[in-house]
Amino acid sequence: MQHLTDLFGVADRLPRSRLVVAAAQDPASLDAALEAHQRGWIDLTLVGDTQKIRELLSSKDISPDPFCLIEAGTLEEAAARSISQISAGKGDILLKGLVDTGILLKALLNKEAGLRRSALLSHLMLYEVPGWKKIVGMSDGGMNLAPDLEKKKAILDNALEAMEKLGYESVRVAVLAAKEKPDPAMPATEDAAKLAEMYKGSRHIVEGPLALDLALSKEAAQAKGFTSQVAGEPDLLLVSAIEVGNVLGKAFTYLAHAQSAGIILGAAIPVLVVSRSDSSVSKLYSIALGKILAASERSHH
Repeated sequence: MQHLTDLFGVADRLPRSRLVVAAAQDPASLDAALEAHQRGWIDLTLVGDTQKIRELLSSKDISPDPFCLIEAGTLEEAAARSISQISAGKGDILLKGLVDTGILLKALLNKEAGLRRSALLSHLMLYEVPGWKKIVGMSDGGMNLAPDLEKKKAILDNALEAMEKLGYESVRVAVLAAKEKPDPAMPATEDAAKLAEMYKGSRHIVEGPLALDLALSKEAAQAKGFTSQVAGEPDLLLVSAIEVGNVLGKAFTYLAHAQSAGIILGAAIPVLVVSRSDSSVSKLYSIALGKILAASERSHH
């Protein structure tokens, strides 16, 4: 994939999905959901303070009639009612509105909801960096704080599964660390080497440990005499801890002016947690990504 707008083309061709917005009285999330509805991608269920939701719609001269509005007095109630819609088969994608991420995920992981699907929930971002030749994914800079080897494998499995659903036959993965040789003083390098070993013989190419310069530059790899199938061509950067992903992602966004799409993986449905600082187009990319993954999920079950 070279451009995030490629997601729009795919979303346009798929049948409509139902998007459930938890605590939809959030102008930013509501705007993105309304644009996706206008494009014909989704039907909308808006859960939350229905009076405020109606006021927001009215301020945009939009009638509430095409949407399903569900009243929820508190943020906890909004999360629970949104999840129960999805558990009942009345929603394909979940979008976080004004509710805290922690409250939403607690409702999602409630055993009675039955929506947990993989060993771990993890976050995947896709970045379109100006001047770079293709989309690059990154995981996990949003959820898991300091994952051990087992959790890193679960994070990588979630990301690979999502990228396969996007049409990647073989994903080139750089498992990032500060240097290329395993070193007991730097546990991330040892984990990276073990992860690379685990995926030997799979259809995906997983290399690690790789410093970021080698991951992004064939020339840097050649200068260091490092033989690599991933150098200069990564589809996915796997980070060792949340700080690394957080810093790298914000550097892409604020220094390199990247556009992005983000999603939480590992549940039975795609979960979209958009940040208030995300641009409206970034939120729309995330909804398109969620729609594509939801359609693939339905076709597999």
